This record gives sequence, structure tokens and C-alpha cells, in this order.
Amino acid sequence: MTGNRRKILVADDHVIIRRGIRGILYNHFNRDELVEASSLAEIRKCIADQSITHLILDLQLHDGNLIELLPEIRATLPQVPIMIFSMANEEVYGKKMMEFEVAVFLSKNATEEEIVRALDLFFQGKTYYCDHLKWSVQHKDTNPLEQLSTRELCVLSRLLKGEPVKLIAESLALKPTTVATYKARIFDKMEVDNVFDLKAKAELYYFKSN
Repeated sequence: MTGNRRKILVADDHVIIRRGIRGILYNHFNRDELVEASSLAEIRKCIADQSITHLILDLQLHDGNLIELLPEIRATLPQVPIMIFSMANEEVYGKKMMEFEVAVFLSKNATEEEIVRALDLFFQGKTYYCDHLKWSVQHKDTNPLEQLSTRELCVLSRLLKGEPVKLIAESLALKPTTVATYKARIFDKMEVDNVFDLKAKAELYYFKSN
């Protein structure tokens, strides 16, 4: 691979995943400098470094969902390419990631060959999404989760973990009444009236909170 040396932030709360990405980058893209993070809090500190050229991030970390931080990342590093490498379902999050101009969304179930191919496109400034997601965007395939705003997805993720409204409000720096409003909107859009049914419907569309 040719080109200038890259400085890549790799964020995942599993050290084995970070080591695996490091190994693939070393074997196939060996001019890179790596910075590692294991939480949203660590990502927030790392993105203050304006020399970072690429971001490879998991969506779900132990202290929250990355979607909570994406607006801040985009405001701080607007031109830096982002790759999502996650077990999170692409059909749930894919269109939201496109809205944030995420270049690559790749499952951790991908083969090493596919990971290398996606990374190669990523470093060329190109995009990589699964064919089904491209089809669903083109044909406006519907999923009730796609109706949820970025903030509503954050609240949904925490509701499904069993967090009460007060705790969610503290975590997201919101008023409890605001979170209660988001909760009501989520129930309305998902056409449920309790958390048990919400969880069942979310799972029907492959949404997982962790």
C-alpha cells in the first residue's frame, strides 16, 4: 500500500478485537500508526487529536452507544472517514450511519478477506455497505426502527437494558421529562405500550441493546 502514514483510532471495548484489527492493519496496511480506545469517554478524549486521519469504531461500547457521540465526532473531525466494525445490525443502523456520512459499515462476522477489501476501499476514500442495505435504500424498504431519530435510538438502547428514565436522563445529560417524551414517541412509533412489547418488537427487527 502506498501513501502517507495514517493515524487510525480503533475503538472497541474488547481488547481481542482491537488486537485483531491491529494485526490485519499491520499485515496489509503497515504504514499506519494506531491509537486505541475502549469507551465513549476515551473516544471523546482521542478525537481532540486533530492529527487522526481515520476512525474504526464499534457501535456499542460498555458506557453507551456510539450514536450518542457521532454528532460530536462529526463536529470535531468533519472530514475524517469513519468505519463502523460491529455486531450491530446494519439494517437497523445502516441508514443512520449514511446520514452521518459513515464510509463503511462492516459486520464482525465478516471474513478476513472481506475486512481487508472493506479497509482497502475505506483508505481509498470509498464506501462499503452490504447489498441488501443498498437495495432497501433504493426501494425505500420500511422498518419501524428507521422512523426513530438519533436521540430516540439512544434512549431505546438504554430502555432495552432496563435503565429507568432518571438514569437515562443523567447518562444523556437530559431532563427526565425530556426522556419521558422520547420514550412516549418511541412507543408511538413502534406501536407498543410497554417495555416488554417494545423489546419483543425491537428483537423482531434485529435491534440489540448490547
